[in-house]
Amino acid sequence: MGEYKSWKKLVRDLIPSQLEGKGIKVIFSVIGDFFGRDHFSRAKLVEEAAEVAKAKTRAEVLEEMADVAEVFDVVLKVNKITPQELADARAKKNAEKGGFDKFYYLDSTEEPDKPSGQQ
Repeated sequence: MGEYKSWKKLVRDLIPSQLEGKGIKVIFSVIGDFFGRDHFSRAKLVEEAAEVAKAKTRAEVLEEMADVAEVFDVVLKVNKITPQELADARAKKNAEKGGFDKFYYLDSTEEPDKPSGQQ
């Protein structure tokens, strides 16, 4: 008997058949409900973002960003978020808090003491 691996994650559509083509026994299911699709697509987005963070070369960043973009689109589709809704939300957020163009890195803050009696 060969090595057993448990994956428990969303994979691209061709992965099961590609693995089977290599003689690997594959057990998978199709996630049909909204909550499962929403949960696993968001989890996949976090997984792929972590891969971007670990990438060491421009080529690796590009490859991982392609995965992020693909899963990003899936999360939008599952949640029925239109491109216009996303553009509006981005514009609102940028107007309220700015973008990331200046690359500010917040090291620390210190809150002023509150007058006695306030929480």
